[in-house]
Amino acid sequence: PEDQLHEGQVTLDGALAKTLSARGVRRWHFFQLPVKVAAPESCQEASATDGTCSAQGLALRTHVAAARYYDSRTHELNSSVYRWSSETGRFELHQALPTIGAWGLASFELAGMSYLVVASFFDGSSRKLNT
Repeated sequence: PEDQLHEGQVTLDGALAKTLSARGVRRWHFFQLPVKVAAPESCQEASATDGTCSAQGLALRTHVAAARYYDSRTHELNSSVYRWSSETGRFELHQALPTIGAWGLASFELAGMSYLVVASFFDGSSRKLNT
């Protein structure tokens, strides 16, 4: 499938490292987003009225987005967002974004909201794209 992420391993300076690859990727962008997590078990057992524990907290989860430009057949490819799963120890597909000739990615936060932007460069016939 187009959104399939391949993982491999290489040795860098004697240390084992994972590699990521996917069809048609021009650029990778790693970023973190806050996610709600359950409170520790000790908080869940505490009285709801004592004010010492919050029912939920926030943690940061690592994501990677892949800007897909061209795969030798088409520029119309989904650019994929994968998120890290601590349960499986892998990046898993989170969202597929329809793009045409995606060239770059950036993420930012504004007024408490997180954004991911994708820039397109070429659709196979024109560089005048509305992205």
